[in-house]
Amino acid sequence: MEIQRRFTRSGESPYSGISFEPRTSEIRNPDGTVIFRQENVVVPTHWSQIATDILAQKYFRKRGVPAAAAMAVAGVAAGGNSASGASASAARPGRRTAKKSLRVCTRC
Repeated sequence: MEIQRRFTRSGESPYSGISFEPRTSEIRNPDGTVIFRQENVVVPTHWSQIATDILAQKYFRKRGVPAAAAMAVAGVAAGGNSASGASASAARPGRRTAKKSLRVCTRC
Protein backbone atom coordinates (compact mmCIF):
# COMPACT_ATOMS: atom_id res chain seq x y z
CA MET A 1 0.00 0.00 0.00
CA GLU A 2 1.29 3.47 -0.83
CA ILE A 3 0.20 6.56 1.07
CA GLN A 4 0.63 9.89 -0.70
CA ARG A 5 1.89 12.89 1.27
CA ARG A 6 -0.74 15.68 1.35
CA PHE A 7 -0.21 18.11 4.23
CA THR A 8 3.54 17.92 4.92
CA ARG A 9 6.79 18.22 3.01
CA SER A 10 9.46 15.54 2.87
CA GLY A 11 12.38 16.31 5.19
CA GLU A 12 10.41 18.95 7.13
CA SER A 13 8.78 18.50 10.53
CA PRO A 14 4.98 18.53 10.40
CA TYR A 15 5.15 20.93 13.37
CA SER A 16 7.44 23.49 11.68
CA GLY A 17 4.53 25.72 10.62
CA ILE A 18 3.02 25.86 14.12
CA SER A 19 4.24 28.22 16.84
CA PHE A 20 4.41 26.72 20.35
CA GLU A 21 4.64 28.22 23.84
CA PRO A 22 5.11 26.81 27.37
CA ARG A 23 2.17 27.03 29.79
CA THR A 24 1.15 25.76 33.21
CA SER A 25 -1.80 23.43 33.77
CA GLU A 26 -3.57 23.18 37.14
CA ILE A 27 -6.62 21.57 38.71
CA ARG A 28 -7.84 23.11 41.95
CA ASN A 29 -10.35 21.96 44.55
CA PRO A 30 -13.22 24.33 45.40
CA ASP A 31 -11.24 25.40 48.49
CA GLY A 32 -8.34 26.49 46.25
CA THR A 33 -5.86 23.71 47.00
CA VAL A 34 -3.95 22.42 43.98
CA ILE A 35 -4.50 18.73 43.19
CA PHE A 36 -2.67 18.67 39.83
CA ARG A 37 0.02 20.96 38.43
CA GLN A 38 2.35 20.59 35.48
CA GLU A 39 4.58 23.45 34.39
CA ASN A 40 6.16 24.06 30.99
CA VAL A 41 3.48 22.26 29.00
CA VAL A 42 4.40 23.11 25.40
CA VAL A 43 1.28 23.67 23.26
CA PRO A 44 0.38 25.52 20.05
CA THR A 45 0.05 29.26 20.72
CA HIS A 46 -3.53 29.41 19.46
CA TRP A 47 -4.81 26.74 21.91
CA SER A 48 -7.11 27.75 24.78
CA GLN A 49 -6.17 27.11 28.41
CA ILE A 50 -8.89 24.44 28.56
CA ALA A 51 -7.28 22.59 25.63
CA THR A 52 -3.90 22.86 27.40
CA ASP A 53 -5.38 21.45 30.61
CA ILE A 54 -7.05 18.52 28.82
CA LEU A 55 -3.83 17.62 27.03
CA ALA A 56 -1.68 17.80 30.16
CA GLN A 57 -4.09 15.98 32.45
CA LYS A 58 -5.42 13.28 30.13
CA TYR A 59 -2.94 12.59 27.35
CA PHE A 60 0.56 13.13 28.69
CA ARG A 61 2.29 10.07 30.05
CA LYS A 62 3.54 10.69 33.55
CA ARG A 63 6.26 8.02 33.82
CA GLY A 64 8.39 5.89 31.56
CA VAL A 65 8.66 8.32 28.63
CA PRO A 66 12.21 8.57 27.27
CA ALA A 67 13.74 11.97 28.02
CA ALA A 68 15.86 12.96 24.99
CA ALA A 69 18.44 15.01 26.90
CA ALA A 70 18.82 12.43 29.62
CA MET A 71 19.13 9.62 27.06
CA ALA A 72 22.29 11.17 25.62
CA VAL A 73 23.79 11.53 29.10
CA ALA A 74 22.83 7.97 30.04
CA GLY A 75 24.63 6.59 26.97
CA VAL A 76 21.68 5.02 25.21
CA ALA A 77 23.59 4.99 21.91
CA ALA A 78 26.29 2.94 23.63
CA GLY A 79 23.78 0.39 24.87
CA GLY A 80 22.97 2.03 28.21
CA ASN A 81 19.53 2.15 29.77
CA SER A 82 17.28 4.94 28.59
CA ALA A 83 16.30 7.62 31.07
CA SER A 84 12.63 8.42 31.40
CA GLY A 85 10.47 11.35 32.35
CA ALA A 86 7.08 12.94 31.80
CA SER A 87 5.76 14.24 28.49
CA ALA A 88 5.63 18.02 28.21
CA SER A 89 5.03 18.76 24.53
CA ALA A 90 1.86 18.57 22.46
CA ALA A 91 3.91 17.04 19.66
CA ARG A 92 4.80 13.88 21.60
CA PRO A 93 1.26 12.41 21.95
CA GLY A 94 0.73 13.30 18.29
CA ARG A 95 3.77 11.30 17.23
CA ARG A 96 2.71 8.30 19.37
CA THR A 97 -0.76 8.36 17.79
CA ALA A 98 0.67 8.60 14.28
CA LYS A 99 3.03 5.67 14.90
CA LYS A 100 0.20 3.52 16.25
CA SER A 101 -1.94 4.39 13.22
CA LEU A 102 0.84 3.38 10.84
CA ARG A 103 1.36 0.05 12.63
CA VAL A 104 -2.34 -0.73 12.29
CA CYS A 105 -2.35 0.37 8.66
CA THR A 106 0.62 -1.85 7.72
CA ARG A 107 -1.24 -4.87 9.05
CA CYS A 108 -4.16 -4.27 6.65
